[in-house]
Amino acid sequence: PISRPLHERAAAALRAAAPGALLVLVAALCFLPQLALWRWDYGTLRAPQAPGHMRWANPALLETLCSMRAGLLPWSPLLYLALPGLLVGRRALGALAWRLALLFLIEWYVNAAAWDYHGSWGFGPRRFTDATIVWAAGVGGLYAACRPRWRPLLGAALVALCLWNLCLTDLLRRRRIKNSAVGAFR
Repeated sequence: PISRPLHERAAAALRAAAPGALLVLVAALCFLPQLALWRWDYGTLRAPQAPGHMRWANPALLETLCSMRAGLLPWSPLLYLALPGLLVGRRALGALAWRLALLFLIEWYVNAAAWDYHGSWGFGPRRFTDATIVWAAGVGGLYAACRPRWRPLLGAALVALCLWNLCLTDLLRRRRIKNSAVGAFR
């Protein structure tokens, strides 16, 4: 076989690498304000963390999911449908279902390894907000796997779970239940 000249191979490699380089550049530009804020607040480009902040060998896996102190499931009840939706909707989602489930498992482990898995003063499991696409795909997979006659029931369940979340928010606002900040100082 005749090989291509070096300049053609270099041009092809540059064309292949250009989208990745552009992604890194845009991500760096988007993260620049955060770096500037950390520099202003802390004097470094990284927020300070106490030694032992990440407990890789002892993650709070069950607490991260089920704790009433900002646990993922009690404070985001929509996930009672979204997580199984990744499993039952795997035919509709294809290979995306397994990839999203793997991303969720990694994010779950990393968040559970932090000593303040509950996010300290945050409302609910705020560290999982970037997994919104996983939840949306899970609900979509559940909808696709659901028979048409059951879809109104699924819609009603989604509305009920959203109302549950609003109720929790209101209970917290009226100080009927404690927020995570109370335990953050213990």
